Amino acid sequence: MSEATPVAPLLQLPLADLHLELGARMVPFAGYSMPVQYPSGLVAEHRHTRTAAGLFDVSHMGQLRLEGADAAAALETLMPVDVIDLAPGKQRYGLLTNDDGGIIDDLMFVNRGECDLFLIVNGACKAGDVAHIEARIGSRCDVIPLPHRALLALQGPQAAAVLERLAPGVGQLVFMTGAAFQIAGCHCFVTRSGYTGEDGFEISLPQGEAETLARALLAEPEVAPVGLGARNSLRLEAGLCLYGNDIDDTTTPVEAGLNWSRSAVPVPACNRRAQTPEKGSDWSPWNGYRCANTSNCRSKASPSVKPPAACSPPPSASRLPWATSSPSSRKLAPPSTPSCAARRCRCRCARCRSFRPVTGAGRSNLSCSHPAYKGTDAMLKFTENHEWIKVEGESATVGITQHAQDALGDVVFVDLPEVGSSHAKGDTAGVVESVKAAADIYMPASGEVTEVNEALREDPALANSDPLGAGWFFRLKLTKPAEIEALMDETSYSDFSAKA
Repeated sequence: MSEATPVAPLLQLPLADLHLELGARMVPFAGYSMPVQYPSGLVAEHRHTRTAAGLFDVSHMGQLRLEGADAAAALETLMPVDVIDLAPGKQRYGLLTNDDGGIIDDLMFVNRGECDLFLIVNGACKAGDVAHIEARIGSRCDVIPLPHRALLALQGPQAAAVLERLAPGVGQLVFMTGAAFQIAGCHCFVTRSGYTGEDGFEISLPQGEAETLARALLAEPEVAPVGLGARNSLRLEAGLCLYGNDIDDTTTPVEAGLNWSRSAVPVPACNRRAQTPEKGSDWSPWNGYRCANTSNCRSKASPSVKPPAACSPPPSASRLPWATSSPSSRKLAPPSTPSCAARRCRCRCARCRSFRPVTGAGRSNLSCSHPAYKGTDAMLKFTENHEWIKVEGESATVGITQHAQDALGDVVFVDLPEVGSSHAKGDTAGVVESVKAAADIYMPASGEVTEVNEALREDPALANSDPLGAGWFFRLKLTKPAEIEALMDETSYSDFSAKA
């Protein structure tokens, strides 16, 4: 008779005693004893997060830092994501992949400046992630696990107001940015992010300070504790992937419908290819899988690679019967594959309410029949970086194309050039950030900025709802009008974007 294999005891969260005090029902998850729900119940917790602010203990997640001058370049060799160009204080979603292109884990990473990257990985994967990162790039940078830090998430439409009361200035963070703050006397690193489909924050802090912060947040009238059950229903409603359920190491980013997580703008091969080795004959981080059914792929189709199995949120991602409102529009966008563009997305975010099918893979849907052109002699041109420029004499208006905003998803922030500044063709003129990525805006032609779109600065979603009209970025007085002739016309751009 063989002896039974001993079962390892469950790990305890830093707030274990507080969860029990609040009446939580605890269940095993990722090797931890986790609160699945509180006495109010899953439905009430789900609704509360959608209407006020929910506090989640996600301290089971893995936290680590990569330090050293080569840290960004080293991490970029492990993910098909632009790490090197991520600005200090900015955050990005990434996929850690194996040599076959399968997803080892999905994660968030922040450039904290001074050659310091902060990563948050899934709890069930953290030991394997650290081992993989150590083995692959440990000789190029310091890999520092942070097992003694807790992680709390404050999510919901009132989260910003709550946290601003406790930490003045935190509300200035925009989506996918992070910074250090003192909150209720606790030393915290805060990012404006989360995994519920709502606006909110994730707060990393020493375990010994976690209860102090949690009690301070729960003392605010808008805040209620929320368990693992509602966290799952919230992310399902938002159409967000769960590692181990929707994706795993046998799933490629393209097959998972996560091709948007790669860099939205192609990176010149001369800048990166030496640092990022090819991963098999059909894959490299900058070329992607050769799949004819995905508009973001940058190379020709190969019949040896399976087409995406799921180009839209899974069926379970449709709105749940007890939901009282949709996830925040800044958090959710339909994927940019042609198959998804041919049907209406299930969500009801701002972008989907103005959703219109494209005319083909990567087609711009921008033409001089747009109301902005009626009755004018405007000339419309396009760049290889997916900007459009409308020229009337020596004046020009610049914006991003439908193809660009489809690749980016919901635009949440724009950084526009200063009025009066002069730029040469090809100069970086600004930045556009979305729920998926950040991309530079380049000058299509040389000129002086005469006006910027203040309405777009206040409401970046205009770039999604009307990219050619109300979503324009800035206006120029051209100094070299002849440069316009080298740009693409609508037909040439449609052909170009279909192959991009």
